[in-house]
Amino acid sequence: MDSELAFKLFEQNYSQLSAYYGKHFHNLPKSQRENLIVGLRLLSLLAQNRMSKFHAELELLPFESRQDMYIRHPIELEMYLMEGSYNKLRTVIEKVPAKEYTPFMEYLVRNSVRNEIASCIEKAYEHLKLSSAQQLLIFKSVGETEKYVRENTNWRIDGGVIYFENDRKERPFRQQAKTFIERTLEYAEETNRIV
Repeated sequence: MDSELAFKLFEQNYSQLSAYYGKHFHNLPKSQRENLIVGLRLLSLLAQNRMSKFHAELELLPFESRQDMYIRHPIELEMYLMEGSYNKLRTVIEKVPAKEYTPFMEYLVRNSVRNEIASCIEKAYEHLKLSSAQQLLIFKSVGETEKYVRENTNWRIDGGVIYFENDRKERPFRQQAKTFIERTLEYAEETNRIV
């Protein structure tokens, strides 16, 4: 089943089920799986990059529900994604609160996180060991990493090392940044002398 259809089917099922989670059925006992289902809903929105809907759904949740591990998980994921804290993100990805989260997590990693990390890697390094790239890109094997590199990038692999074929036009920018920082420090020193 393709991902788009799976998300659509999940959306339909959730909309039918969510009616029972509203205030209209207050005399029913709370479902033990309600927070799991709501957390899956948030994760599905996150995986599809539907951020405005994610935040709208989050605003409807009571504060107590946000502390539940099933709901806290997608909230932390979103926070780390927005911050670009990929090390923290990796930890959250590896510790899913329930096996039902796995397909959404795999989709999120495969289609969003990995591409963001790859973009950062090629800007940060001129070359990188394949084994290091495997860890950074959250792959289980070097073979998966090689396949990703060959199919999705213009990087070159030679002797277990990835060479990034990007323009190094950042060099003039770095020089401008260095000059700016030096001038700012000089300005701060002058201001300090005046005071």
